Amino acid sequence: MCSVVNNNTASVKSPVEEMLRYIDSLPEEPPKPRDEIKSRRFWMSVWSEFISTLILTVIASASSQESDVRQSLAVGCTSALLTYTLHGVAFNPAVVLARFLVAKVSFLKFFASVLVQAVGAIAGSVLVFALRNEFFQLVESKLNLSQIFGVEFLGSLVIVLTVLTSDDDVETGLLKFQAFPVGIAYGAATLFSFSYTGIGLNPARALGPAILTHEWDHHWVYWVGPLLGGLIGGFTYDYARSSRKDVQERAEKIHRKAMAESLKRDFSALSGETELTNSMNTNDCRV
Repeated sequence: MCSVVNNNTASVKSPVEEMLRYIDSLPEEPPKPRDEIKSRRFWMSVWSEFISTLILTVIASASSQESDVRQSLAVGCTSALLTYTLHGVAFNPAVVLARFLVAKVSFLKFFASVLVQAVGAIAGSVLVFALRNEFFQLVESKLNLSQIFGVEFLGSLVIVLTVLTSDDDVETGLLKFQAFPVGIAYGAATLFSFSYTGIGLNPARALGPAILTHEWDHHWVYWVGPLLGGLIGGFTYDYARSSRKDVQERAEKIHRKAMAESLKRDFSALSGETELTNSMNTNDCRV
């Protein structure tokens, strides 16, 4: 006598089905401004921008007698420590603008971040005056306005590209490595520009002393240069990221094709073994 046993096992979802289910569970649209402004995460981010800009303004405050190396170390180390301790802070309007262009932050967060960065820089300048009885002074440069603009633009471009790329490391789980390249970028850019502009490639840092000392001569160049660097840096990063995604998609397509062919071969082999087993069972059941 031959008995046929039918094992009903629980259905197990494949990795592809699990991934599709996870993708479907993700929000299709970013949070609305009304919902975002009510979230604790938004206000923590705003506070982090304020306190980080204030700390950067105080610690990296300089006089015209300080050397390029000392100032670059102050700015680079402070930027790295702030990035490490306060995850996601920009403390620079040019960086926030670039993040907004590549859709990493909403318009509400962009506006609020720039606003509190300006307030933090003003508060930091007041604190510098209270501690040292002097304001942050711009270095008297021998360059003309177009050359100062070029220095601010190039330095900000380097910083923005580095920060946006380090944001990708955070998204892939490499949070510990974000602070190091950001600090190196700020230090190198400051070393390149300090003797010419003395402002540290940050419009907010330029605004604080200007408001307190009422010195607005050529102030626009310290905003237009870095912000334009942020614009070009954001577009450049977005273009490079799109190209990188195309390469990754082609590689994934080739990998999926190879996996499909492998599964097809395994299925064919399994089907052959199943047919052989069924044939043997049929012969055993004959009387």
